[in-house]
Amino acid sequence: ALIKDEAYRREVERYAYHQELFEYSFARAWYKLTTRDMGPRTRCSNDDAPPPQPFQYPLPDPPAALADFEEVKQRIAEVLDYDTGEIIGMFARLAWQCSSTFRSTDYLGGCNGARIRYSPQKGLE
Repeated sequence: ALIKDEAYRREVERYAYHQELFEYSFARAWYKLTTRDMGPRTRCSNDDAPPPQPFQYPLPDPPAALADFEEVKQRIAEVLDYDTGEIIGMFARLAWQCSSTFRSTDYLGGCNGARIRYSPQKGLE
């Protein structure tokens, strides 16, 4: 198929006659291959790293103001006070689902489900 496929032959010839295009494309493909699971560019410590790429799942800007964590704790306590036994199980399940989607290599997933939003996980049935 590689010898007789005209579309493939055109691609090979395009790169064979344009060394700069080949080097450009190869550099980007190699960068993606070697950094795909390292997380967003903001975690790179070197100054000469390429700019952020879409495949690196850039982190959103942090909110201007964080939540009032004391209020959150108070509301959770109120919910638990009225629990009939079902809420504890729901919190346990939420914690399990959160931890099962989190990946420590690139810090994706977790409670926001970010790992499930992207392939291959979003395509699993």
